[in-house]
Formats: sequence, structure tokens, C-alpha cells
Amino acid sequence: MAAAVHKITADFYEDSYALIALHSSMEDYAMVYALNLFLKSNFKRSSEDLDISEHISFPIFEWKDDANDRFWTLITNNSLQEANLLIPVIICCQSMQRSIIS
Repeated sequence: MAAAVHKITADFYEDSYALIALHSSMEDYAMVYALNLFLKSNFKRSSEDLDISEHISFPIFEWKDDANDRFWTLITNNSLQEANLLIPVIICCQSMQRSIIS
């Protein structure tokens, strides 16, 4: 009797995501409040910021959408520290679905 061989392919680890960019003059907390209010989302400030360097970091807001099996990440458009860089607000939606291939 031969033993079954199970392999995990390289695409098992690939994350499926969509990238959306918004441009606004609103403060990050106001943008998140408006998104939560009108889209019925539940973005919350992450306990850790996105650190680009020692002097530059960006606030992150996250939402785990269990109903649609998605994880949303919002990165705001202003850095918190010395170099006040401007970038668009970036929202990333990542599917939490995984498939097991045998």
C-alpha cells in the first residue's frame, strides 16, 4: 500500500487583493468615520503604525469583514512625524479564503 503524497503548491501562499486609492483633504479619523458611517464598515485604528523610517510613520486602520470574508487595511495620507509626506489614502482588501491542495 503506497502512502499518499500531499504537496502545497507555490500559489497556495499568494494573497488575492484589490488596491483602491482615495484622495481627500479630510483628516484620517474623519475619513474613517465617514467610511464607517456610509459604508457600514468597522475600521479601527491599528495598535501599530506603518514605519517607513526612524522619522516617518503612517497611521493604519483595519477592518476584518467576516460577513464577506475580507480583511481591509486603510493607510492614511499624512505621516505622523518630521517629514510630513503626502500620499493618497490607500485601501487594501485582502481575501481571507485559503484553498488546500492535496
